[in-house]
Amino acid sequence: MAFTDLFNKVHVGESPQWIHDNIPETTISLTLTSPPVYDDNLYVERDGTPEFGWRNYDEYIDHIEGVMAEILRVTTPGGILAIDTSSAPREEGNVALDLFTIPADITKRCVRTGWYFHSEVIWEKDKYLYKGRHLLDIPQTFVRQKHDQLLIFRKEGEAEICGGSVEVPSVWRFPRDSDRKDIRSYTRVYSTFPDEMVRRVLQLWSCPGDVVLDPYAGSGQVVRVAKEMGRYGIGVEYHEKWRGMWKDLA
Repeated sequence: MAFTDLFNKVHVGESPQWIHDNIPETTISLTLTSPPVYDDNLYVERDGTPEFGWRNYDEYIDHIEGVMAEILRVTTPGGILAIDTSSAPREEGNVALDLFTIPADITKRCVRTGWYFHSEVIWEKDKYLYKGRHLLDIPQTFVRQKHDQLLIFRKEGEAEICGGSVEVPSVWRFPRDSDRKDIRSYTRVYSTFPDEMVRRVLQLWSCPGDVVLDPYAGSGQVVRVAKEMGRYGIGVEYHEKWRGMWKDLA
């Protein structure tokens, strides 16, 4: 299969192996993705097999590191990796104990792999995803998690320049796309970022004609928006059950 045959499609496969088998070195200018958030309530064993292939938090972080290492190999010099993620609650039963330090751990692993930590953005949502955290101290404090962190990494080298300099704030305010009827079944399980946020990332860190990758493609949103903006999107998704949401691609 020619590399161009991968464009503007979501492919059923598991990262990082699919990326290793199908994407040549230094071909991806931008990766934008939202990895699955480690959550004991979501990633339960089904028929004795973990749904996403890990059994504990350490295996999860090891998996993320492996994917980001493979993405580094296929990224062009100066290319960008943008990861949307957030801390997730560690619970026993219905009791919230503390938070898994997912953004910090992903950042450490990406830097160890060879990425440069370029910048970070706080995505503030209009709706929170997780329940409040109840602290036993006085005053009793509930913190509603209404934000994600968009972690921006850069590969060593000189990137293509296709526009002038632009200054953007470090806090972005976008609503979640959780009320759209066509993705409502999807967002019962997974959080989605809005199209406008995807467009902003593509405008800031890619050029027309660039190849954009999403190794956890889900609903295919990044691939779809990349195609609309004159880029070539490649998505990889482990769960074929979202195939019906890819029908407007290619």
